[in-house]
Amino acid sequence: MKNKEYGSDFEYIQTEIFYLKDKTESLFYGNQFSLFFSGRVALYNILKQGIEQKKWQQVYLPSFYCHEVTHYLKDLPVIISYYEFNPFLDDPTNLLEIDDVDSNVIINVDFYGIKKLDLKEFHHAILIEDITHNLLSFKDSAAHYCFGSLRKELPVPVGGFCFSPKGLMLPKGKPSLESEEIAAQKLSAMFLKSLYLKGEWDDKELFRKLYSDGEDKFEKQFTNTVMPEIAQSVLFSIESVALLQKKSINIHAALKNIKQSKELEINIQSPKFNVFGIILKCKDLETRNKLRAHLVQNRIYPAVLWPNQISTRDIEIENKILFLHVDYRYSLSDIEHITNIINEFI
Repeated sequence: MKNKEYGSDFEYIQTEIFYLKDKTESLFYGNQFSLFFSGRVALYNILKQGIEQKKWQQVYLPSFYCHEVTHYLKDLPVIISYYEFNPFLDDPTNLLEIDDVDSNVIINVDFYGIKKLDLKEFHHAILIEDITHNLLSFKDSAAHYCFGSLRKELPVPVGGFCFSPKGLMLPKGKPSLESEEIAAQKLSAMFLKSLYLKGEWDDKELFRKLYSDGEDKFEKQFTNTVMPEIAQSVLFSIESVALLQKKSINIHAALKNIKQSKELEINIQSPKFNVFGIILKCKDLETRNKLRAHLVQNRIYPAVLWPNQISTRDIEIENKILFLHVDYRYSLSDIEHITNIINEFI
């Protein structure tokens, strides 16, 4: 590629080995999943159905979370509360002070595919797992429902899903022209980025604007729809399992190559390979900002997961972490290059 860079949004996938011959072979094809515009829309509809049919009254979310999701739920007739949990600070075996009754709903987040709460002491409360960072874990979940955003791990313009490990009825979405338009906009950005990386398109700012304008609309209630048809077509054409397995190989290589440092914690000190990516926790905000600048200077674009935290302890962690994609887009030589840049900083 002429314009080599690492991280940021997915481009349109053009590698034949990652495409399926038949959409029915897709991991997400079939009635066991209900597909929505985004992960937050999937959660919204699970909760809406439960409130209307099962009289759910209170939803508990972890304090350290993507609060854009919480904001999207604000008009539901339910009490939204936080329980204190931060994967960088807390033990997943800690007991939650939440009443174990069937009117309570607990959102258990699989943080980066590395750490999630052990909630086996709850027998009556409704358990919903956010598996955005670990899509394949729906196969082993014991929750009532799972949901997630698809576009965080897979090259789709928009998309979210829900699934019930217990075989419970799933909500369904309705189509809309507005959501189709947003999906088309995001897909256009993905395609233009693929051309840019090959040196066949010069206007980087155009596809970046298409990405960001599309993302800004995710918070709007008019996105409360089924997954747009154009996005479903992309999802059903890609070999999701192969893409995620390639990422696991890259993570294994990255964790092996990065030097140990007292000032930089990697992936919450976990040896797991089937995880979201590389999470770098620095000793303080100044170090984090210097590392970020060093990476960007070398065309490696990290993300903050998640900005705009609420509690003091969660803000402190937000100010220390960076996330790096090491997914299917990159060869082992690319991974060596990325980790060498990190090691230079160390």
